Amino acid sequence: MGLRSIVDPRLVGSLASAGHYPQTVTIQAAVRTPDAYGEPVAAWSDRVGLAQLPAAIVPAGGSEPSSGTGVWSITSAKILIAGAYPQIEVADRAVDDAGRVWDIQAVDVGPHGEWTNLAAQIVTVGR
Repeated sequence: MGLRSIVDPRLVGSLASAGHYPQTVTIQAAVRTPDAYGEPVAAWSDRVGLAQLPAAIVPAGGSEPSSGTGVWSITSAKILIAGAYPQIEVADRAVDDAGRVWDIQAVDVGPHGEWTNLAAQIVTVGR
């Protein structure tokens, strides 16, 4: 008995055109180049074929830890992208259409190519 999906991949295309994925995300990868002192500095560039992907961003919690050096906030979300994108890596980041930059924590691709689910977070230092 093979793996079966409860969501037909054709349905995902219908959901995207019906507005089920109201946001878009662009996946970016770090390109490391040395600075004047030879230290690597990350510059981000869009990954080929991974720009303006239909997505639904759902809050997944957050916290405001504090220490002797200050307070920061962690905002977590699940980002559901229509279609399979196994080339997305944990080292990448997602930039949504509101300009928020999400650090990707985990990538899960649907068994039949109907979706890609990202666990992501934004860490804001100081307040």
